[in-house]
Amino acid sequence: MRFLRKFGLKTRVPLLFYLLIVVGICLTLLVFRNIENGRHNSQYYADRSHVDLERRWAEFSRHNADLFDDKHEGDYLSLNLLMYDGDSRGRHKNETLLADRRRQDVADRLWQLRPQGDKLSQFNIVKPCTRPRHNITFLKIHKTGSSTVQNMLLRYGRRHNLKFVLPPRGHYLGYPYFFQKSNMLESPDGIYNIFCHHTRFNNHVITEIMPPNTIFVTILRDPVTVFESAFTYFLIGRRCGYADDDPLALQKFLEDPRACYNRLTKRSHVRNNLFFDFGMEEGDFDSDELIDNAIRMIDQKFSLVMIAEYFEESIILLKNLLCWDFGDIKYFKMNARNEESIKQVTDDMKRKILSWNSADKRLYDYFNQTFWRKVKQYGLNEMTRDVSELREINQLWKHKCLQSDEITEKGAGNFKIFQPPGVKINNFQLRPEAEHNTECKMMVLPEIQFTSELRKRQFPQLQQQSPKRKRMNQRVLVL
Repeated sequence: MRFLRKFGLKTRVPLLFYLLIVVGICLTLLVFRNIENGRHNSQYYADRSHVDLERRWAEFSRHNADLFDDKHEGDYLSLNLLMYDGDSRGRHKNETLLADRRRQDVADRLWQLRPQGDKLSQFNIVKPCTRPRHNITFLKIHKTGSSTVQNMLLRYGRRHNLKFVLPPRGHYLGYPYFFQKSNMLESPDGIYNIFCHHTRFNNHVITEIMPPNTIFVTILRDPVTVFESAFTYFLIGRRCGYADDDPLALQKFLEDPRACYNRLTKRSHVRNNLFFDFGMEEGDFDSDELIDNAIRMIDQKFSLVMIAEYFEESIILLKNLLCWDFGDIKYFKMNARNEESIKQVTDDMKRKILSWNSADKRLYDYFNQTFWRKVKQYGLNEMTRDVSELREINQLWKHKCLQSDEITEKGAGNFKIFQPPGVKINNFQLRPEAEHNTECKMMVLPEIQFTSELRKRQFPQLQQQSPKRKRMNQRVLVL
């Protein structure tokens, strides 16, 4: 009580009352302190959330390269802005930007994307596989040896009961137009594993229908060889007014290629065949900026770009990428021209072909370099060893299955193939004892017949077409 009197407090006031006052003061001080700390912590956690968002975005980018197709470019720009602008005005601004972006009527072409900064460096990081990969998109480019690769994929998918993206009829998925869902038979469960038929690449639609972990691969070939082969196979000389048997038709065309090109209404296979199949518009073939951007984006989208001139090495890299076995990559050359149908090209003609197909030249030169970097990473000694083993396996199956792989007479061979005027395509004749060997038959089965067989297996409810209609489709669609 004496202690209280020193402070002038009346003793009749209960002691508990004073204690409550002291506690209240302490609580008030504590509240003010927490408010101040809260301001500091709010800033701390905001910064931390920003870092976490950046980290998640980086992880998302690494595993979802398809985000940067044309459909999602607006989302990408919006997310980047939101990461640095958290107020309501910024969010409203970004939502408006995203809405405007979605309203734009733009094509789904790969090279039109221009992501900001160096995010592209995080694309296409494919982790080493521990089991075989089944989800594959193979862009089948004309006159590059792609039919041989496709046959491997068709055999593998059939053997493992995988689902293909198949056309309702024939063997083209909308080519020469950009691929759309209307060009395919829709699976009841919406699941597709392998996309490997001729089409014109449409990044958004293909990425949308295929699983998120799909591996994208393709194959290129020297533009000189591609153009020479296409000129003969697709009768470009005839379309330009030259006789089919004119041995100088290609040379005459190269003297002034635009004279014929400008007259044609259908220009597929006439210029930059590689880039055309990738989906580049003809009017962009001379734009250095678009070509460079296209090459850059293709490099990010496709895990492997094979080179036909080094076909065996390419197939070994494909085997390694997909975690397949040697038995999965054995092959016979499909749809190959007989040697006598290959025209000789002079150095001057080569120079003119490369000038006329300059975009394809830049595309091929770039991926020829990236290809050999991949070979070096694989190991030159390992590559030599594996190519040798692949050759032995191919030779073993050739001896087991084939009586001949150079049948050129029309109507000869086990299966009918298209023989363009003036061109002899090698066909196969199986050994009598191999005619009932399923693997041997699948290794020589042409694309049209293989596709028809898969269509019956995958969509048994479809009515079969008449043989006459099949032959008509076969000829028209190849041309």
